[in-house]
Amino acid sequence: MTALGGALIVVGQLFVPGLIDGRRKDRVLALSMVVTAAGFAVLAVADSLPVHLAAAVVWTVGGMLAAPPNAAINSELAPALLRGRYQAVFYLSFPAASFVAPALGGAGLELFGSGHWIIVAAVGLAGAGLHLVAGPARERRVAGKFVHSDETSVRTRSR
Repeated sequence: MTALGGALIVVGQLFVPGLIDGRRKDRVLALSMVVTAAGFAVLAVADSLPVHLAAAVVWTVGGMLAAPPNAAINSELAPALLRGRYQAVFYLSFPAASFVAPALGGAGLELFGSGHWIIVAAVGLAGAGLHLVAGPARERRVAGKFVHSDETSVRTRSR
């Protein structure tokens, strides 16, 4: 499944920017979370390799949709001199998840069986809702930051 996901990312990332260009980041992130949640929910009923592979395709598409707006939001919200650090800390969450997920996932599967995947999907759907709630305020903050930044640069140039 990892090879399938990698191949999808290599090919799919060519088309994702065109699909999401001009769309609100909060909505793209919410959609990505819903798609990812759907992929994980399929695992609750997966009983064959083709179904597992289909689930992997679905959650990979969700991840591909999330990558560009995540990077943009991190960059927009970070102070200009700290953007690289903000990006680095954000992307450190992926190896951290790879370290923690097997233990938590294994415990979840042991406790809840296939219901574990429904819980994972529900968390994803909750995340989608939170993106929609946080998006407008985040966009206002970014817009205010750039207005302030533009005013500062105008004042600096006029001196």
